[in-house]
Amino acid sequence: TLIFTCPSQVLADNQDHLPGIQSKTVKKLIEMTAPDRGAEREKQSFLRRGKKAYWQFCVHCHGERGQGKGHASPYLYPLPRDVTLGIFKFRSTPGNALPRDEDLYRTIRYGVPGTAMPAWGDVLNDLTLRALVEFIKTFSDRFQFGSPDFIMPIGLEPAFDRLSVKKGKALYQELRCGRCHGEEGKREGSLELDDAWGNPSRVYDLRRTELYKAGASSAEVFQTLVTGMDGTPMNAYDYVSGNELWHLVHYLQSLYQQPVSVTSKMSEAVFSLWTSENLN
Repeated sequence: TLIFTCPSQVLADNQDHLPGIQSKTVKKLIEMTAPDRGAEREKQSFLRRGKKAYWQFCVHCHGERGQGKGHASPYLYPLPRDVTLGIFKFRSTPGNALPRDEDLYRTIRYGVPGTAMPAWGDVLNDLTLRALVEFIKTFSDRFQFGSPDFIMPIGLEPAFDRLSVKKGKALYQELRCGRCHGEEGKREGSLELDDAWGNPSRVYDLRRTELYKAGASSAEVFQTLVTGMDGTPMNAYDYVSGNELWHLVHYLQSLYQQPVSVTSKMSEAVFSLWTSENLN
């Protein structure tokens, strides 16, 4: 004998149990949406690690609030970076976009040649470097409300030959790069150019590979050209085709006075103005 049960009867029979079922469902939803306290504690511990390293190694130049106004900053040139606006020179992302964590990590680890920014990878371990990246991001609201853009593609490098160098030289003249860097890239010094903060922006001799702040290898120079250096007069040439930019890279490399090391580092000598005052 088949017995058919009406759905309403089932609900009626289980009516006494519905409040319990509903409460369990609500409890489950609360558990799913509640913050992971373990992850939050781990994040805060990571930030404290970065803050400790910042106050030990970075605050003297970049200041307590990341504005580039540390006790040592008046004696340094170029001036330390103000990170509060979220404007960074060295990125793999498009112009005016936020840098990726890996971009910030690379700058901290390898330093910036030609400046007082040392290669902290020689002093700090990898975990501390990444904690520094996270802490530095807290200085700018841009990181709180935005995220890094896509990586600018580099593409395949064509053959380095005389024809490529010739085309690159023509593009150098067409883009009027000589106005800042000189007709053969030899110019060095100030040209009454200012950065985004109103500070003098220095021009460097393009023949000196040790002064390429983001690196002097083929891919590194291409990346600098296609992304620009935010906060400086160096614009992004993202409107130039990849093949043409590679020719420009080859022309610049044809001017090099010395071979390119695997990773360009700053020279050991750091120059500053003399002072008798205590910097601590």
